[in-house]
Amino acid sequence: MKKVKSVLASLDCNHAHASRYMETIARKKPGYSLIYDMAERLIAARLGEEVS
Repeated sequence: MKKVKSVLASLDCNHAHASRYMETIARKKPGYSLIYDMAERLIAARLGEEVS
């Protein structure tokens, strides 16, 4: 049970690693920035908002 608690603690948005998430995930997942951009545009289009 201690291992589960340590993993959950690292998912806290105030954790030091959380602020670097966007930077580190982009290095780990090729094309992540393109997927993120596409998802943002699809959501905005569905909601009827303009994406710059």
